[in-house]
Amino acid sequence: MSEVKRTERGWVGHFICASQCRFRRNTLLEYKDQKIVVSTVGNMINAEGLPDTVGTDGRRYETRVFEAHVEGAYLDANASREVDYNGVWEIRAINYEDLPKDVDTAANNMHEHVVGIVREEMLDKSIVFINE
Repeated sequence: MSEVKRTERGWVGHFICASQCRFRRNTLLEYKDQKIVVSTVGNMINAEGLPDTVGTDGRRYETRVFEAHVEGAYLDANASREVDYNGVWEIRAINYEDLPKDVDTAANNMHEHVVGIVREEMLDKSIVFINE
């Protein structure tokens, strides 16, 4: 295999409250024996039907990267093996109204940018895990 195989998946890659997020991306990247999940969530709506954050300090969208592991019939994110990468991983706004009108497009672009970074790191064999 000389190229990174990319699979877009229809389920959430991370975040315990992801079912409340209207924006979800999950991309599996595979190269030789490396399997990596790039996951982006955002545009969360809380139980009261109001916009909410996915993290601290006004984080409304986030992209995280994990080594994949077999879970049942699927390769899913292994939260204990997060990948360290140098790239934008969050979109913040203390007030939801302060987000740009095209914020989902910005989140999608952020996800694609991180996929590109991780793909290059896989090809260069320079993947580094945060927990190591």
